[in-house]
Amino acid sequence: SGITGCTGTFDPNALYDAETDRYILGIDGNGSYYCLAVSQTNDPTGNWHRYSFFTALGGDFHDYPHAGVGRDAIYMGANQFFSGGPFHEGRVWAFDKTAAYAGGAVSAFTFSTGSSGGTPQPLHLHGFQQGTWPTSGPHRFVTDPYDGSTLALWEWPNALGGGSPS
Repeated sequence: SGITGCTGTFDPNALYDAETDRYILGIDGNGSYYCLAVSQTNDPTGNWHRYSFFTALGGDFHDYPHAGVGRDAIYMGANQFFSGGPFHEGRVWAFDKTAAYAGGAVSAFTFSTGSSGGTPQPLHLHGFQQGTWPTSGPHRFVTDPYDGSTLALWEWPNALGGGSPS
């Protein structure tokens, strides 16, 4: 409560960032905002930093968000529908997790996966305690080209520095 655009919520995600020992909650805010909360410490019953990001770009309806933790960012992918109409595009976002964990202003970067790149699913990293957490490289996500038999694998190098997925 008390965060711009975070009413009429649906499609929640709950994540854990093993590298930083933080908890993350993401939820769709009425098809117009993505609401993000990160625990201030490793105690999920304690205080949280809360954010909202406008996602109804061009008047689109934002739907079915999925999040994943990367090395540098919290990634989110969602479908965008024309206002009152059909599917428009898939879209991915990268949110600066270092700034979010510190409670500061969070930069958000976004990229369209086009009309054949629906339901973007960001990778959610695991394995920090086992030493398998990547120390470099792009973040990955998959999209569904809606052909019933394939998925497209994307890489997003330097998401916070202006890189584009391919």
